[in-house]
Amino acid sequence: MMQEIDRLIGELEAVERGRIAREYPALSDTMTPEAWTMNYKPTAKVKSLYVNIDIGDSGAWMVEKSTGNVFGIRGYGVADRRKYCGRIENIDGVLLARCRWTLPTCRTAIPKDTPGPVGVAERNIDSVYSTIGVAV
Repeated sequence: MMQEIDRLIGELEAVERGRIAREYPALSDTMTPEAWTMNYKPTAKVKSLYVNIDIGDSGAWMVEKSTGNVFGIRGYGVADRRKYCGRIENIDGVLLARCRWTLPTCRTAIPKDTPGPVGVAERNIDSVYSTIGVAV
C-alpha cells in the first residue's frame, strides 16, 4: 500500500504545483522551497489505523490501512466516512484533489466495481474527469 500512497503523493504534488501556477502565477515563480513545503507539499504520515495525507500543514485525507479506502477528514485524525473517495488503487491525484472540497464529486466519482461503504452513490468516472477538463 505504501507504493500506492507514494504514487498518489507524487500525483498530488503535480496537481498542487499546477494549481498554484494557474491561480497565483507571481507566487509560483518566487516561492521558496521552504514556503512550498510548509504550505503546499503533500506528505503522508503513517498512524496506527490510517495513513494521513496532508497538504502542507493541513490535513486532507485518511487512507484506512486495513482496506485501502480513502476518506476525507472531519478534523485532523478523524476520518469522515461520508466523504469516501474510493480505494487507493482506483484513484489518482487529479480526482483526489477534486474531491478535497467537493463531496458530491467524491460520491459520484467511484467506479461501479469499487467495493466500499454502503449507500455511496456511484457513476461512471469518465464523466467526472470530463467535467473537470481532464482527457481520459
